[in-house]
Amino acid sequence: PPSQYLQSVIEYAMQSLADSYRSHPRTKQAYVQAQKDCFAIHRQTFGRKGDAFLFKLAQAHGHLGGLCQIARDHEQYGDPRTFSLKPLLQNMDLEDVGTGMRIDVYVLKWHTERNLLGHVVKYGKVCPGTFGVMVHAEPSLKRLRWMHYVKQGDYNAAAANLFEIAVESTITE
Repeated sequence: PPSQYLQSVIEYAMQSLADSYRSHPRTKQAYVQAQKDCFAIHRQTFGRKGDAFLFKLAQAHGHLGGLCQIARDHEQYGDPRTFSLKPLLQNMDLEDVGTGMRIDVYVLKWHTERNLLGHVVKYGKVCPGTFGVMVHAEPSLKRLRWMHYVKQGDYNAAAANLFEIAVESTITE
């Protein structure tokens, strides 16, 4: 069937570009762009039916944006377990080719950038060390710092953070 041919072409293209990138790092941008293009073409052609193939391909090629998008989409479709990021967060060796970020940092940042703070908290439970760093490094996560303080047992800092949030909310209203 034609669908198998397209998947084969995409797999071949991704592997060829990955091999090229490994031997010639200056081809990184072409590899990253090809990841995005192949991902988009496949999703336009197959929709959700092809996401299992894409999820595996994105893992194999360090296209973490693709992993995050598929996981998010399937949560919205009511199928969060099939494409869960939680098991992948255990593998700290997985990095995004485009940014060089480890998966834990990338996943939290991706969800932060989309203001999906509930997801940041959810995934932060799987990688609490990274969550702790991120709530201090990202200004948009300031409102979540108290959670980290509570987990650390620093209730004074948690109370101070909550007080600061309340004051800021009062001033802006």
